[in-house]
Amino acid sequence: MARPQIAALLRVILLIVSLCFSGLCAKAQNNDLVLAAAKGDLSQVKTLIAAKADVDAKVGGGLTALMAGSLNGYTEIVRLLAEARCDLNATTTDGDTALIGAAQFGHLETVRVLLAAHADPNIKDKFGNSALTIAAAANHADVVQELAAAHADVDAKDDHGITALMIFAQNGPVIAIQELLKFHPNVNARNDDGDSALIIATARNHVDIVRALLGAKADVNASNKAGGTSLMTAAEDGDLDVVRDLLAAGADVNAKAIDGTTALLAASFSGRADVMRLLLDTHADLKVSNTQGATPLIFAAGSGDPESVRMLIVRGAEVNTKSEGQPTAEADSDATPLMVASEKGHAEAARVLLEAGADVNAATTNGMTALMMAAKYGYVDVVKVLLAAGADLNLRTQKGETALSAASDHVEVRSVLLQAGAKP
Repeated sequence: MARPQIAALLRVILLIVSLCFSGLCAKAQNNDLVLAAAKGDLSQVKTLIAAKADVDAKVGGGLTALMAGSLNGYTEIVRLLAEARCDLNATTTDGDTALIGAAQFGHLETVRVLLAAHADPNIKDKFGNSALTIAAAANHADVVQELAAAHADVDAKDDHGITALMIFAQNGPVIAIQELLKFHPNVNARNDDGDSALIIATARNHVDIVRALLGAKADVNASNKAGGTSLMTAAEDGDLDVVRDLLAAGADVNAKAIDGTTALLAASFSGRADVMRLLLDTHADLKVSNTQGATPLIFAAGSGDPESVRMLIVRGAEVNTKSEGQPTAEADSDATPLMVASEKGHAEAARVLLEAGADVNAATTNGMTALMMAAKYGYVDVVKVLLAAGADLNLRTQKGETALSAASDHVEVRSVLLQAGAKP
């Protein structure tokens, strides 16, 4: 990605200050040329060129007069130096060129002059940035279009595999995407994490950009290195419009990430009932589980959204299903949706589960119950709901812990348990 614009500006300012205070301005003709270009002194630049100053002389960090002028958008100075046959593609120690500098600061006319003089638009700095990716990162869409029209590589990647299309997919605006698409970039290119522009746009909830990319035939089922797809991302974010668009474009509703996550599991994790309903209507697998054995209902219970929990139960989810892994901090395995809701303090979700027949006294392999979990974390409302449903006050874990001992740090919970008949 492009470095901050302020860094380049500071280099120019420091250059001017150092030249002036070092006394070099009066002694070194070549340094005078760089300084004059940095200050925008066209008359002085003309005088120094006529006096045979070295138009390619470099000062601190490899800055030339052409770069100094380009960074500041002094187009006539840039034109004059180009006509004097300076090296258009000279680089600094960081690999910056005059064109990269002009592109970073959005100096469109300067960019045009450099391109007309045949500056190479595809040189990259030491971070892998080209003028086009630099301009995209700085949100200079007009400069990006100019560079693309001059045959800059629209698929150029920086050291992280990021392209201009990905940058605009993340930051917008949609018009920038639409204009860049006219130059036929690879819409399915991936960055180092395996993310495509579509996955990135989805993660940012850019509905219009998602639609533009889908219209350009972006792979709707592309997955990143973790196996995540755009549909999973949109489902977790609860972006119903994007989910609907992705499904209409052929997104695989039951695709799985490496950890077993599906779009339905992602939506359940966030308690997105409307998205879950749409996915189920599109034949999402209700009985799916991830690699830890977590089901949609377990995730929905953890989200605390009663509507999501109720909807999954109505659709046929098993209320007493147990995980195979560790969905809660207190359960080594075999946690039920009720345990998850209880440990997280979701009283309403717990009530919905109990009304649907959840086993209030189910225990994990280490003997923890929903009541113990709620008591340990001080969730008095959940404790009351569980007690009203018949939770056994005196069950013990394999280590002999009870709900009362688990509530040692919570006076109010202990009081409720003792009043209900817990044995001290």
